[in-house]
Formats: sequence, C-alpha cells, structure tokens
Amino acid sequence: MDAVSNPYSPGAGRPPVALVGRDAQRRAWQVALERIERDRGAQPVVLYGLRGVGKTVLLNEFAKVGRGREWLVAAVEAGVGKSLRELLGEALHGPLSDLVRPSAGRRLLKALKTATSFKASYDSSGTWSFGLDLSESSGGGADTGVLETDLGKLLKDVADAAAEDGSGLAVLIDEAQDLSTEELTALCSIVHAAGQQGWHLTVALAGLPSLPRELAEAGQVH
Repeated sequence: MDAVSNPYSPGAGRPPVALVGRDAQRRAWQVALERIERDRGAQPVVLYGLRGVGKTVLLNEFAKVGRGREWLVAAVEAGVGKSLRELLGEALHGPLSDLVRPSAGRRLLKALKTATSFKASYDSSGTWSFGLDLSESSGGGADTGVLETDLGKLLKDVADAAAEDGSGLAVLIDEAQDLSTEELTALCSIVHAAGQQGWHLTVALAGLPSLPRELAEAGQVH
C-alpha cells in the first residue's frame, strides 16, 4: 500500500479513519445525554483497559458529541502535574465565557460567580472577569478548601446554568487512575448527589484496568 494513502496513523489518542466496533458505547453516550436533557438521569460512563485500545479516542468522540448537542464540556487529563481542582477550573473557563451575554439569566450569573470563587480556591493571585457585574448575583462560596464541597458547588451551578438552555454539563477525565484518593472520593460523592438530585451533569472516566477497583475503594471511603 502507498505510504501516503495508508489509513494507519499511529499515535496516542489520534482518531482512526473510522471508529469501528464502538457503536454500543457511542449509542450509550448519546442516550445518556438525551435522558439527562429530559430530566431522566443517566449512569456515569467508565472506560478501562490497557493502553492503545482506543479509550482516549472514544472519550474525544464523547466530547465531540456533547459539543454537537451544545453541552458544556470539560475534558481533562489527570496526572499532568495539576490537581483535579485546577484542571476542571481551567477547563470550564472557556465554555462558561462562551455563554456570557448581556441577557444572561440568573442561573448563568450564579455559575459565573461560583466559578470565580472556585478559581480563587487554587490560585489566590489570579482572578476571572467575565465582563458582567456579578456583585448582586447569588453564587460563590466554592473556595472553602474542601474539594468535595467546592467542586460539587461548581459542577451543580454550572450544570444548572446549562439546564437553563436545555443542555447539561459533561465532565470527561482521561487517565483517571492517576487521580488521588481524595479526588476520586469527591467525584464519587458528587456523581451520587447529581443522580439523586437530577442535576444536568454526566461524567465519563477513562483509565487503566485498575480504575474500577480504585473507584470502588473511593466509594467505600465516602
């Protein structure tokens, strides 16, 4: 085969010419988003396996599908020298900025104020300005220093803002086995609360074969 036209393109996370054999996972993700949009709830998604089996490619496909449905998407990779707090805070700044408009509703203003306080929880020297006066808005309080409390408030307020537009918030975490026990425990607790309370939030994790065990242990800690 000609080297130029050869469809084989090696590289971590690089999408193939065709995503073959993943129809079930793609359909399950689509169904999860649709169910949440209709206030019916959905289970989080956990992808696990050895390196090179396509987990990252599928996670990227999930992100693409979410954005195509106008969901807010925060896609991060754990284990890159940053805490989950910082990774998700920075990943949400762009999508939230894209929602800013003069006619912003109450829920969006609340989410922006909460995001600003969350930023202060990991970067005391930095601040965000979304170009809106948030002084009279509710929100904030995501800077207690307790990860479960701060991250839970951030994700709930952002998910509520997305729900106001008929969509939701998707949090996608690659290499999730590299999250700390505290981070996994906080995530398990937040996902549990989201399911019970009907937040417009879904989470997809990808990692090595050890991930299900680590999630089970984190859930028991809580």
